[in-house]
Amino acid sequence: FNIPLQRVGVVLLQVHVDNKEIEVSPVLVQVAARDCTKVGQNLIPDDTGLCVCPVGLTLEGTACVDGSFSFIPVLIAAIVAVLLLVAGILLAMWYRTVLRDRMWILPAKELIFPDVPCCLGRGSFGEV
Repeated sequence: FNIPLQRVGVVLLQVHVDNKEIEVSPVLVQVAARDCTKVGQNLIPDDTGLCVCPVGLTLEGTACVDGSFSFIPVLIAAIVAVLLLVAGILLAMWYRTVLRDRMWILPAKELIFPDVPCCLGRGSFGEV
């Protein structure tokens, strides 16, 4: 049978049958601490038998971990997000520059040069 005791240690248990206490009652019952190693890592039982984390540790999944290290995944995710944002902005700026430069590139067959060379002007470096 199951005795729902919620305190660890020696407990006095009175047994009644048909509202009468039996001859061997009361009985001393030793309530052992719960084995929390099957539930998770670094868990310890409290006075009521629940498996909890020790002071200073935080429950993450099925293990108790130091609370000061729980910010690392958030920090890494934030850094990656900022790097992706900066890379996206730089890529967009580069692509816009390429599109603007592409507008100024003319195919050689569209350029028309007269057969007769003409002198547009004369300067210290020669004729133009």
